[in-house]
Amino acid sequence: MTNQSIDFLGVKIEKKELQIINAPLKLFSEKGLHGTSTAEIAKSAKVDKEHYFTILKVKNH
Repeated sequence: MTNQSIDFLGVKIEKKELQIINAPLKLFSEKGLHGTSTAEIAKSAKVDKEHYFTILKVKNH
């Protein structure tokens, strides 16, 4: 499987990065900012929780 990317305003964005960016936006719109755990976001983005924290440099809540 190849990693697909798109060009957004001159910036190359990989498919996996888009999944990671879109996951919290979708969940926040459904559940609200305070009703969504980082574990749910990581699961939705199809990455393990530790990987998600590394990418976004967030605390484990």
